[in-house]
Amino acid sequence: MSHPSWSLPSAVLFDMDGTLLDSEHLHWNSAMEVIAKYRRRQAAAPHIHDWIGWNESEFWNSMRADFNLEPTNEELTKIRSRIFIRMFEEDGPQWMPGAVPLLETLHQIGLPMAVVTAAPRQQLDIIADRGDFGRWFKTWLSGETDSERSKPHPDPYLEGAFRLGFAAEECLAIEDSPTGTRSAFAAGCYTIAVPSLPLPAKQFAEAHHVMTDLHEVRM
Repeated sequence: MSHPSWSLPSAVLFDMDGTLLDSEHLHWNSAMEVIAKYRRRQAAAPHIHDWIGWNESEFWNSMRADFNLEPTNEELTKIRSRIFIRMFEEDGPQWMPGAVPLLETLHQIGLPMAVVTAAPRQQLDIIADRGDFGRWFKTWLSGETDSERSKPHPDPYLEGAFRLGFAAEECLAIEDSPTGTRSAFAAGCYTIAVPSLPLPAKQFAEAHHVMTDLHEVRM
């Protein structure tokens, strides 16, 4: 895939959970609380490493099959969102290392930024409010509700770039999960992976660069 020659991207698209915010554990813990309450079958406990970056529908399809959960995917998402919001309100926004300095730098040089997440809209709105997203981001979108398909499909990143007024090929995307990395790469973004969990390097094969944390990201 060819990319234009530029010293700076036209815009930067950020994943949210595990990339900007240390919140993957909140999503996981809230999901496990729901499973513990509604399961009608015992099964092997899932591992966060296997599910990081999955969208809500895919995750609950698997969990409903494994644990014989009775509520629908939509009901499970609403229940988990309430638990997640409670946990998030207790912890407050916990930014990933290097996130705030990078956002401030990009804001100062005038690069448009957007948040592109697979998190449900009800969770995103609470996080955006508490995290003061309007300070840095022109838009934030949920792949679950704001694009036809969620990650790992390219749709969320295509939509994020469109909302900022650019082609995806003109944008830099920063992700923490293999699923999100595939989504950004498939959209045509120049993609940097900053893994939030110790996953095999081969799972980030699509990334143009893999970095340790956001301190390493330099324009």
